[in-house]
Amino acid sequence: MGLVYLDLWQIHDLCTEGDLQALEAPGGALEAFIEAREKGLVRFIRHW
Repeated sequence: MGLVYLDLWQIHDLCTEGDLQALEAPGGALEAFIEAREKGLVRFIRHW
């Protein structure tokens, strides 16, 4: 596709407090989202 970065990476289906805690836990998915943004691979992160 020749993409350099994603404009938006959305987090879907956080329905419970447990879902949010798992996302934010050490080693959780949020760390990967933030790392990708810091590397310039993603411009924006959003919860939907």
